[in-house]
Amino acid sequence: MDTVWWIVIFLAIELLLLIGAAAFFVRTVEKKNGKPVGEMWVDPSETMPGEGVYTIFYEDPKAFTDGQIVALRIKVRKENK
Repeated sequence: MDTVWWIVIFLAIELLLLIGAAAFFVRTVEKKNGKPVGEMWVDPSETMPGEGVYTIFYEDPKAFTDGQIVALRIKVRKENK
């Protein structure tokens, strides 16, 4: 029975380490990219190429430099039926 408890404790510690590593990774990526600078809305009901994608910037898009990495929050717009 002692072996079972040691295995359970080991698995719990491994799970906590994985959760901590995932949180650290997400925080590092968010810190590198900064805050989102806009939102991209996708409307799946508009299926033609070029339709159904709308972008809203919180800042003036002309202020961005060429090759600058920006973060957009993507949302899918669905009709409520």
